Amino acid sequence: MFYRINGSHNYSYQDQGVRQTNAYVYHFETFVTGDFRKMTTGLILVDIQNDYFAGGRMELVGMHAAAENASRLLAHFRDNQQPTFHIQHISNREGATFFLPDTRGVEIHAGIKPAEDDLVIQKHFPNS
Repeated sequence: MFYRINGSHNYSYQDQGVRQTNAYVYHFETFVTGDFRKMTTGLILVDIQNDYFAGGRMELVGMHAAAENASRLLAHFRDNQQPTFHIQHISNREGATFFLPDTRGVEIHAGIKPAEDDLVIQKHFPNS
């Protein structure tokens, strides 16, 4: 089974007019066999990892609120048995300063930990 992105819609909560999450909803066209197609909606959570939070190596403003919003989205998708995907950045390039392998900072934040049946996709380059 593989997925092809068919289109996307920003699905984030607003807080004082500022988007507070890295969560996006994508529509996937799922192909199981050559003649079977099913449209569904899935949640993709991108780079919500410890290094972006307080005490991390690349702290970002608003990540606690973003994680809370992402957690609510994740609960909604799980409650409705819709697929969820986590994108995890692991930086293995020389000179990298955060998202380093085998560190606490590279781990997906506890507030949105993947469930056993969630797909985790690891990437090694920014914006990939």
